[in-house]
Amino acid sequence: MGNRRCLAPGNIISPFGGAGEICSLLGWCDLASAASVPQKEESRCNHAQNSQDTTQDDGQTDDRRSAAAAGSRCGDRQSPIGTQHLFTGKHLLILNYEVWIELARVGLNILKHGRCIFSQIIEAFDGKVFIGINPVRINGHAQILILQVCAQEIGHDAAHGALFNSKKMNSIVGHLAMLPSWHVYEGWVLGHNRIHHSYTVRQGYDFVWHPYTVEQFQEMSWVGKLRHRFEWSWMGAGAYYLREVWWHKMVVGQPPSRWRKAVRRDRFIVLGFGVAFASVLGYLGWVQTHSVFGVAWMILRVEVIPFLLFCSMIGSLVHVHHVQPTIRWWKRGEWTKFRGQMEGTTVLRVPKGVNFFFHWIMVHTPHHVDMRIPMYHLELAAAAIEAHYPDTVHDAPLRFGDFRHNAKICKLYNFDTGTWMPYRAARKVTAPA
Repeated sequence: MGNRRCLAPGNIISPFGGAGEICSLLGWCDLASAASVPQKEESRCNHAQNSQDTTQDDGQTDDRRSAAAAGSRCGDRQSPIGTQHLFTGKHLLILNYEVWIELARVGLNILKHGRCIFSQIIEAFDGKVFIGINPVRINGHAQILILQVCAQEIGHDAAHGALFNSKKMNSIVGHLAMLPSWHVYEGWVLGHNRIHHSYTVRQGYDFVWHPYTVEQFQEMSWVGKLRHRFEWSWMGAGAYYLREVWWHKMVVGQPPSRWRKAVRRDRFIVLGFGVAFASVLGYLGWVQTHSVFGVAWMILRVEVIPFLLFCSMIGSLVHVHHVQPTIRWWKRGEWTKFRGQMEGTTVLRVPKGVNFFFHWIMVHTPHHVDMRIPMYHLELAAAAIEAHYPDTVHDAPLRFGDFRHNAKICKLYNFDTGTWMPYRAARKVTAPA
């Protein structure tokens, strides 16, 4: 079977230097065949990319073709990322046996932690584990948090189409997996896939930890400045995610007209799940305490506090992925996909075993290079990318001290010089001569 040419109009692959270099890097097509793409076809790819930058809907970033949806037409060489082809022709072929192994592992985690949570609630009715009128042990929060993180990562990969060959199956699993963390599936697909991944660190497009300039900060009210100081500290990452990402983008934000119906439907699904779960917890709290306070305490401890902890965790993870002094944000005309997906992300090394539970989310650069790479292949993909771009990929150990340092330095941004500034530098900029 002959090699196919790698045509990637508007997707993440074509900006990486020589037409199909990144395709060859990950074993998706032959570099030689990619290099032979006629100039006319390469120019058509560039025109498709440029046309994406000019379309907007009511001042918002419109629905653009995502990198995952665009797809690449790759060759027949075996991929070094796995024992089978990851991509064959125009159809996405996932290593189904590995998907089922991963889902089985996560299912066992869910059963394990769910059983622990349920047993703690039952024990509370026997009066065995009381802290005041606390119906669940303190470590129950950790159990619920692990359940939420595992489920969210499954939903995350399903939303990227990296779990199943079937779009419908990905949608079903994604919807279910995001319910424990109260995340709106279609809202996530729109904001995370089509905006954040397509326009990483691009001014006016990527909304995730989008920096404020000195002038914008000075125009804030004292309340706004106080909120900015807290949300952009290492302690406030969860508050930023809760307000800016979850509330404004998934819960109350106005999506483009094409997505409005699907997002509204999923909002009602999440609302229904939250109300139903709260009703069950409220009933258990009433049976236990026969008081309104006991009902509220049960809901707070089992449903609300774990959700807030989850927001804190995911907000902190996104911060370490994309915010540090060496990661530059680019003006619209200066931004390229290479700068966004390769220079705007990180690979952070964690102790052995941690990636198993966090589904390799810290190996973030290859995930941005192509969203369709399943979580269990990110390590191999990172090694292949770094072999070709050793001076580009930010690869470092994950340290809490680095997180605090980055949060201290990266407060405001100068898009003209491409530099982050702390608040004291902003005061010097605005000080009278």
